[in-house]
Amino acid sequence: MVWDSCAPDASRNRTHPRFRLHRSGSRPGGVCRHPGEHAYNPIGTVQGGYAATLLDSACSCAVHSQLTAKQAYITIHLNVSYHKRVTRETGPLRAEGRVRSLGRRVAFAEAQLTDADRKLYASATSTLLIFERKR
Repeated sequence: MVWDSCAPDASRNRTHPRFRLHRSGSRPGGVCRHPGEHAYNPIGTVQGGYAATLLDSACSCAVHSQLTAKQAYITIHLNVSYHKRVTRETGPLRAEGRVRSLGRRVAFAEAQLTDADRKLYASATSTLLIFERKR
């Protein structure tokens, strides 16, 4: 697991300290997490925002890994599809993101959320705005 696939000072590390980022071959942007009851909704499954957060993180880190030090990004659209319900018995989940297209101002990425057996639980597509950092 490697945090440096994103910025070393990324606030996500402080906000979600239980997320682990890792590389998948030459593609950084994977996020691992074990869901628990802390994320349950009233019907006894993990709330959908949990998967959306993992998928957005994976898409964002995949794009971040291809930007220069002078560039930054922000998600402007995230479309999530839920394929299976998630519970604490699901076990560790892995969101792996990849860049589909990277332009000067806009990037398009996708991610999949799978378990240890590679069963698909959710997927997402993302549009990210790329801009120059203000120092």
